[in-house]
Amino acid sequence: MLVAGLLVSIAWVLLLPFTGAVWVWILDVIREPLGLAESTTALHYVVGDRLAVILPKLDLPSFEPSTSHLIANGTVCLMLVVVSFLLPVRMAPTNYFLRAVAFIQGTAVAFFAIQPWDYPYTAGDYLTGLTGAGMTLIAIVPLILAATHWILDFAWWQKVGVTAACMGYLFFMIPIKYAMHGVILYFGGLLYMPILFILFGLPVEVFAFIAIFSWGMSWERRKGRQDRNLSAMPASVVVLAMLLMGATPAGVHAPSPASAVTPTAASVGPRADIDMSLSSSASSATPPTGTNVTFLVTATEEGVNDAVDLIVDATLATGLTFVSATPSQGSYNSGTGEWDVGALTTGNSATLTLVATVNTFSPVTQTFEVKSHVDGDVD
Repeated sequence: MLVAGLLVSIAWVLLLPFTGAVWVWILDVIREPLGLAESTTALHYVVGDRLAVILPKLDLPSFEPSTSHLIANGTVCLMLVVVSFLLPVRMAPTNYFLRAVAFIQGTAVAFFAIQPWDYPYTAGDYLTGLTGAGMTLIAIVPLILAATHWILDFAWWQKVGVTAACMGYLFFMIPIKYAMHGVILYFGGLLYMPILFILFGLPVEVFAFIAIFSWGMSWERRKGRQDRNLSAMPASVVVLAMLLMGATPAGVHAPSPASAVTPTAASVGPRADIDMSLSSSASSATPPTGTNVTFLVTATEEGVNDAVDLIVDATLATGLTFVSATPSQGSYNSGTGEWDVGALTTGNSATLTLVATVNTFSPVTQTFEVKSHVDGDVD
């Protein structure tokens, strides 16, 4: 299979002049209506004595940002950081993505504001370099598939289909995507080159390849088997998009306090005249991060004497944020976490409904216990 993959890669390399010519044409089709550049130059390279490579180059102007442009971008970066801290915890992937964007773009703003040396790249050279990298990526796709997909028990047409889908999609996506980069650089200038390269350069092609590869791995095999552990859909892109929106895909269990919120209560007793019982329960043992969980705490006097000045410690555990408290009697202090029950006659109960927001991915154990009792209840 590796030999077959190598042969497909060699065939692709031999078609590089054709690929380059097609990409030059695609860039021209996009460039002309937008007036991006005067022309698209076809750069001819000869590797060795026989291998010819054609790379497109857009003759784009390369200009550095003005002071107002830097101030506007710096302000946007600060706003992204602020927004990332205001979004709910369940959207943590989006929060970190916004901070990454702010950091990358913020460093670009700082560079052009200080600029200890001239920026070494032009817009045209940047696009040419990335199209060359894209050609190289397509060349190694057959080798990767030969070592991972072709060795499995798929029909020949499935192997050919996945390979054609991966290479064909990249063949058309790469020039179109970098034409869009050219549009941004033409109107926005060199300030946006770092973020385009780091977040929207080759990583996009890699994610696209993984998505199609995952889709191919979900196909039914010749013997009726299906590898459900690898993928059932273009997982990398679909799951990533869902996580960025703060969702939990079906079948994917996020490491949230869903397995963590465990309420425990300490009972007080026994004594001949006082026997205080304390119990608790949670509305869900597996609440997703960013949602509310409701605790029900019940204090019952089971002794022969009435309880007075009863105080229950209901301090919320780390990872929970107070929302509301509704005691059937007495009062709850959200600052100290104390439920001042007051007097409780024998055989009667008092309840506290405590609502909190889960804001952690770690396990949480919530405890409740009797803090004090005027009669000096021993437990």
